[in-house]
Amino acid sequence: MNVGKALFEILSTDAGITAICSTRVYPEIADQDAALPFIVYKVSDINPSGTKSGSSSLDTARVDVYCVADEYGDAMDLSDAARTALDRVGGTYNSVAIQSIDFDTADVEYD
Repeated sequence: MNVGKALFEILSTDAGITAICSTRVYPEIADQDAALPFIVYKVSDINPSGTKSGSSSLDTARVDVYCVADEYGDAMDLSDAARTALDRVGGTYNSVAIQSIDFDTADVEYD
């Protein structure tokens, strides 16, 4: 499963996100000097749904999306845009079939 490729397309082409952070969407890690605001996403877990007769044709992936900004309000706006872009989305992105993306939980951190 190449869910990361699909996420990159969804996040980097969504109008709500690009209005806030342009195309600053990074897989796994952003450069130390990356301009703010930006998004980093990480595929943290993939669970296959194998069958008796073959390998999994449907995997469940857990993804973490980090919305980083220098102002709290900007980070929240970017977070809302990312949730809107991803929640309940399905289709084919970067040749990766996505059945559905479901929002699970949120956490806010400050440094």
